[in-house]
Amino acid sequence: MAEYLENNPDRGDEATIAAVKRKVNFLRDLADMDKAIEAMDKIGNFAAKLRENHSKEFDDCALYHVLAGSGIAPGRECTMLDFSGEDSVAAFIDRLEAEMSKEKR
Repeated sequence: MAEYLENNPDRGDEATIAAVKRKVNFLRDLADMDKAIEAMDKIGNFAAKLRENHSKEFDDCALYHVLAGSGIAPGRECTMLDFSGEDSVAAFIDRLEAEMSKEKR
């Protein structure tokens, strides 16, 4: 997902948000409850890291809200889709999904 976003910057934000939302839901709904709890712990820790690293702008990031499960207030628009580099939500979710899928086998 993150690599796709880098190679296709013109892709709509709504499609990206929907794709990340599907992956987060997949991780929350893992059949193995221990894996689902582990995934949610990692998601919570990553969200906390983002709040710490981006204390002034995390609330303006659409994918942060998808990750944290918080809604965007009606009438409010986020000014960015995702963070860059190691703080990219899309990249984190890709890595976590791959990790959980690999361990599932």
